[in-house]
Amino acid sequence: MDKDILVQIDLHCKWERSPPIYRLYVNDELFSERNYIWQAGEYVRENLALNAPPGEYKIRIETSSDFNFKLRNLRCTHGNARVIDNETFRI
Repeated sequence: MDKDILVQIDLHCKWERSPPIYRLYVNDELFSERNYIWQAGEYVRENLALNAPPGEYKIRIETSSDFNFKLRNLRCTHGNARVIDNETFRI
């Protein structure tokens, strides 16, 4: 049976000229695509709402540039999911 959960993750990127574009996936499903317009030292909180069956899920970032994105502080704020590391959780 599918479960409703909400996980949050903080995302950071250091950039100088034009803001990098990134895509945020859970497994192979696209959850967001946007320009990272925030400055150094600022983290963006991404909210990922899922209605999914029990299993393991991995968050990944895709970008067409050489920017280094950092993920931290993965947490479940609604429902029942166990965080495995900063990119993986289990429902």
